[in-house]
Amino acid sequence: WIYYLLGSLLAGLLVPGAIAFNLDVMGALRKEGEPGSLFGFSVALHRQLQPQRQSWLLVGANRTGGLFACPLSLEETDCYRVDIDRGADVQKESKENQWLGVSVRSQGPGGKIVTCAHRYEARQRVDQILETRDVIGRCFVLSQDLAIRDELDGGEWKFCEGRPQGHEQFGFCQQGTAAAFSPDSHYLLFGAPGTYNWKGTARVELCAQGSADLAHLDDGPYEAGGEKEQDPRLIPVPANSYLGRDPSRPRAALTLCSSLSPSLLHAPVLPSLSLSVSSLWSLCLSRVLSPLPPLLPSCLSVCLCPPSPVTPPMDVPSLVSDPDQLVYKTLDPADRLPGPAGDLALNSYLGFSIDSGKGLVRAEELSFVAGAPRANHKGAVVILRKDSASRLVPEVLLSGERLTSGFGYSLAVADLNSDGWTDLVVGAPYFFERQEELGGAVYVYMNQGGHWAGVSPLRLCGSLDSMFGISLAVLGDLNQDGFPDIAVGAPFDGDGKVFIYHGSSLGVVAKPSQVRGVAVGIKSFGYSLSGGLDVDGNHYPDLLVGSLADTAVLFRARPVLHVSHKVSILPPTIDLEQPNCAGGHLVCIDLRVCFSYSASPSSYSPVVALDYVLDGDTDRRLRGQVPRVTFLSRSPDDPKHQASGTVWLKHQRDQVCGDTMLQLQENVKDKLRAIVVTLSYSLQTPRLRRQAPGQGLPPVAPILNAHQPSTQRTEIHFLKQGCGEDKICQSNLQLVHARFCARVNLTLQGCGWETALFALSGQPVIGLELKVTNLPSNPAQPQADGDDAHEAQLLVTLPASLHYSGVRALDSAEKPLCLSNENASHVECELGNPMKRGAQVTFYLILSTSGITIETTELEVELQLATISEQELHPVSARARVFIELPLSITGVAIPQQLFFSGVVRGESAMRSERDVGSKVKYEVTVSNQGQSLNTLGSAFLNIMWPHEIANGKWLLYPMRVELEGGQGPGQRGLCSPRPNILYLDVDSRDRRRRELGRPEQQEPREQPEPSTSWWPVSSAEKKKNITLDCARGTANCVVFSCPLYSFDRAAVLHVWGRLWNSTFLEEYSAVKSLEVIVRANITVKSSIKNLLLRDASTVIPVMVYLDPVAVVAGGVPWWVILLAVLAGLLVLALLVLLMWKMGFFKRARYRYPEATVPQYHAVKIPREDRQQYKEEKTGTILRNNWGSPRREGPDAHPILAGDGHPELGSDGHPVPGTA
Repeated sequence: WIYYLLGSLLAGLLVPGAIAFNLDVMGALRKEGEPGSLFGFSVALHRQLQPQRQSWLLVGANRTGGLFACPLSLEETDCYRVDIDRGADVQKESKENQWLGVSVRSQGPGGKIVTCAHRYEARQRVDQILETRDVIGRCFVLSQDLAIRDELDGGEWKFCEGRPQGHEQFGFCQQGTAAAFSPDSHYLLFGAPGTYNWKGTARVELCAQGSADLAHLDDGPYEAGGEKEQDPRLIPVPANSYLGRDPSRPRAALTLCSSLSPSLLHAPVLPSLSLSVSSLWSLCLSRVLSPLPPLLPSCLSVCLCPPSPVTPPMDVPSLVSDPDQLVYKTLDPADRLPGPAGDLALNSYLGFSIDSGKGLVRAEELSFVAGAPRANHKGAVVILRKDSASRLVPEVLLSGERLTSGFGYSLAVADLNSDGWTDLVVGAPYFFERQEELGGAVYVYMNQGGHWAGVSPLRLCGSLDSMFGISLAVLGDLNQDGFPDIAVGAPFDGDGKVFIYHGSSLGVVAKPSQVRGVAVGIKSFGYSLSGGLDVDGNHYPDLLVGSLADTAVLFRARPVLHVSHKVSILPPTIDLEQPNCAGGHLVCIDLRVCFSYSASPSSYSPVVALDYVLDGDTDRRLRGQVPRVTFLSRSPDDPKHQASGTVWLKHQRDQVCGDTMLQLQENVKDKLRAIVVTLSYSLQTPRLRRQAPGQGLPPVAPILNAHQPSTQRTEIHFLKQGCGEDKICQSNLQLVHARFCARVNLTLQGCGWETALFALSGQPVIGLELKVTNLPSNPAQPQADGDDAHEAQLLVTLPASLHYSGVRALDSAEKPLCLSNENASHVECELGNPMKRGAQVTFYLILSTSGITIETTELEVELQLATISEQELHPVSARARVFIELPLSITGVAIPQQLFFSGVVRGESAMRSERDVGSKVKYEVTVSNQGQSLNTLGSAFLNIMWPHEIANGKWLLYPMRVELEGGQGPGQRGLCSPRPNILYLDVDSRDRRRRELGRPEQQEPREQPEPSTSWWPVSSAEKKKNITLDCARGTANCVVFSCPLYSFDRAAVLHVWGRLWNSTFLEEYSAVKSLEVIVRANITVKSSIKNLLLRDASTVIPVMVYLDPVAVVAGGVPWWVILLAVLAGLLVLALLVLLMWKMGFFKRARYRYPEATVPQYHAVKIPREDRQQYKEEKTGTILRNNWGSPRREGPDAHPILAGDGHPELGSDGHPVPGTA
């Protein structure tokens, strides 16, 4: 139930405000009551005709239980309490907190008034154990002079008195929650929403106006459940099932507690709501009114109130815990009544609002309308008719569209389009729509000749928490346009507002013509409304607005004046060759302006003063140029280009004129553009005089019709010149070409392309080359056409993707004057005034491309030549296709650019760190963006084709890390896929700049076959060749690393670290002279844009690979080759040893004579002086023998020494042969 309450208070759409029209705000009458009395809860306008004429503002003050009458005066506190209810029999009734004045209605001028107290209690067996209190309610009908006379004239009305008690019958009837009179003043209508367990009912009784109605005393009463049958099954709603009741529990246990729910029916709704169990408990005990909404669910009193002292104790917790007590119950289809009677939901509060009108279902037949705001939990409105059995029979059922919207809370009937059929207006103040923030609604149903099936209502909505639609009033024809108007209250829209909607031939105008309450400053302003009655005697209906702030305000309607005006010009055209001023050399023009007015009624004919102003050459002045005319007869305070005056209109249709003269200035250059004279007028407002106490109410001043323009434009044209002898200019304007320039530079070259190519690199404008000529169509007959084109213009209409920026021309003399509108979508270029015969002009419109988006595929500019000369011109279009070029460029570099391989062959499973793989290489790929950010272009990706293996599947370049710098949003890092380093090798600590890649616990490295040990013979020719490893050529296999580029302004850099797989190169390419490894990178864009171009978005990064010249290639030779080589070497060695052995190489040398002894050597040093000197024969060099050792050779050729160890000397001193 709390959700229900809170949801019903939400409201949404803010209705745009409107300027005030004919409701007088400055002269509004304000009436105040006692604080806290709820003075203003209900209001009604009343006009008394007998015994003397007097108008009254009737205001209900429910907390004091009274109806107050306020005279039309400037005093704020002169309201008095109407003497209605005197005394009380406490043994039969309780008037305490009865809320007298909860509703009040007037029949109109000289008619009766009805006011009710819906919480009036009938008591029985007071102060006894079986005491009962029935909240039946009652109403009083007053005479036009606010007095209560006999029952035939009015008196007290209590139709629920004496009927069966209990909340399931008439014990909580609450008669008078709504009351009204029929439009013919023949019937009195009552709503009793508490009847039949709050199904509610509507009752219609004859309201005798005098002896003429005595013959119709048998006419009624009529009741929805049957006045005689009193059968709840005849009520056009099912039985009460808002809360289920356990049949096993005594029915009386719920009676007293349930009685509190309808007692809150008309409690004021406050903007903020705070509910608690304790506060509601105390509410039930004290029966003191709390600010709860009128549609408070009865479940509050059933579930939370304590047991009655006259009933057996009720287990409240068990009742609350019973889930069957807190759910909505719907009747079984078999138990529902057929037709409209079975279509309303339970606990509907039928009779919460009530009204009547003729022409609702049948022409000239009276029908009754009752609201049931709780029907089907959405609300409904029933149109009823009376039958011969004193019953009200339902004919039409209109249901609400949203749960808990309160549809039917308020209603009004009026013929809004004046077609003879009465239309219906229904309020749903609790309507709410979350997405559009709509809250509070009013539905306007336009009657289709008595047929309501299929009628789609117009829904008017209020602002958030405004309770828009809680009050409705038919105002009558407020502005005297022939169509009734309505008022809608929104008491919690700010301090409260009242919206005025005008009727029309098509129904209600959806935009409010007035919004009252912004400057009033009264809280909850607009809670109650009353209108449609003229209380100040000016034949215009007035509006009375009530509030919950103990204040009511009367807005009197101001009479509406319809002004007719006419401007006469003499002479009608300006002939510059015929000056007519007094001096004889200038041109003068006489102006006459005439006024008259009409109003409704025709008898209303006050003296009206109109102030008018004539403004000369308005258009030229608004362009910032000097006006070409001067008013000769003007007041000293007027500028030269203006003349003002005042006319007094004594009565309706009295025409009064004013004369003036304007003079054309000398040396006027613009002789063809018309001189515009603007007439504006306003109603002279009389000064407000302070009224002395006791004086009568001052009359309201009239107002001009707001829907009628108060300005008039009149053009004075020049007599056309240069148009041949017949004075008819037959021009021949031709648009020779209109071509786009995709690139605009200082020379404006490069035009004529059918395809406009836009690079997203800051190209701000585009040019449109236009060439217009005025040449004779047939040179043989030059007089046939090609005359001067007066006021020659080129009108350019631009698409939403282009905006006018400026105009250029290669020849400054040909540059036209071009003006655009506010949003630069329409351009007018002056080609000449006139554009002479034989003239041609070429210029360029500079168009801003700020509106061009990536979805723009074509540009179409509509061009229209215009001239006041005689020529039939047709619009043409300049078209160009649009392609969006992405200004992206990509470059790449490898560091280093040369790699060497060496080492030993190792299998993949033996790799532990990246240093085991081979030489390190780093690739840097840079993407540059010269245009706008990529976030508007779709999904851009930087792709690098990494040659990870050769054709036979062996590793080539092993990827270690991939990092993207830039190209991401704020706080984001580039994530590329797939993930590198799939073997999860340890990263070199010297190069580690990010956290180490963690290996998953259960993920094993990829299985790879062991490197091949087969030997591939390499020819000598193959040793010198160069090999290129490129995926594009099929010599390598690539893995593509894709990195998304979400957004970057200038550049993004992709870093890729890898290792050369040495083992593969040692096995496959050790005999190759050099290898070139190619890495490719490109940019791709995934977008739905078909006109997107991407040029030069790829790059090639080569790396040269060589065998390390100092490296010793180990391994790679099959083991059997090594074995054979070893065996062959041993064999050769054995052969060499055998050969040497055969040759005696290993035989030991011996002396020939066995007895010979082995020679012995003995060296002696010869002193210097004893040394033998000799000269060499050739050189003469003295040779010396430092050492000497005599030797003699024996038979085995060994030297033989002397006994002293010296060789034997001959006679010449030389050694004897055979001695040393």
